[in-house]
Amino acid sequence: MAPESKAPISKAGPPPLIEKKVPEQRCFARLAELSPRFVNCALSLTSGSELLVRRLDSAGRSSNAGSALSLSTCVGCYAFQSRSASKQPAAAYFCVVCYPFKKGWWYGGESRQKVAKTFCVLASQDAEENRHVAETWVRAIRELSAPHLEGGIHGLLPQKCRVMVLLNPRSGAGEALHLFTSQVQPMLAEASIGFHKFVTEKHNHAWDLAREEDMSKWDAVVVMAGDGVLHEVINGLMERPDWKTAIQKPLCILPGGSGNALAASLNHYAG
Repeated sequence: MAPESKAPISKAGPPPLIEKKVPEQRCFARLAELSPRFVNCALSLTSGSELLVRRLDSAGRSSNAGSALSLSTCVGCYAFQSRSASKQPAAAYFCVVCYPFKKGWWYGGESRQKVAKTFCVLASQDAEENRHVAETWVRAIRELSAPHLEGGIHGLLPQKCRVMVLLNPRSGAGEALHLFTSQVQPMLAEASIGFHKFVTEKHNHAWDLAREEDMSKWDAVVVMAGDGVLHEVINGLMERPDWKTAIQKPLCILPGGSGNALAASLNHYAG
């Protein structure tokens, strides 16, 4: 994976900072995905849903140059304590995971690529205080990264959500299970989304599961297969006694079949 390239801040000045959410924080940051080195920096959030990162010199002065990470592409943000007690036992960390559009080195077009930045908070020698600061940043970043809906509601799903995954291991080239384990499951973990995987074993198995499963346990339904399994799921939901409620569940299809026409069309029109 290529290291992240810096996005320069506009010469006209960044959007106004959001001091009410979190004040500017001085911490250490690992700015490149493959680099183990942490550098001293200052963080701030803007009303334009950006995370501004400015490096600090040896005297603690903030430079005008820096990088701006758009939180509209953020899928996850989480806090954790120091992994090595021998280095900084009181330190707390938080990690921001985004998938912005970036030009790939292997072809001329753009695709979403993972950018992960880890920040080390060492505001005091009190581990609990540092953890509180890190968790405050996590809450603010999650709020700014969630889509804003009418009525002031943030996000389409609750922060701690669980999804029902229906997967056909025989669809397409038989790679659906491998793709889910290697590509989808890590992204669910980054977004703190719990799941239970139902692997279909026969024809119309997804139809039966969608009709009989207790949908109150799930916040969304994910189909990792071709268009046929999605057709089964919708028919199963429509045969339920509570179909009017069940059909309102967010429904996601991930390309696991041969043609994947529906998944490709939805991805195209969703941008």
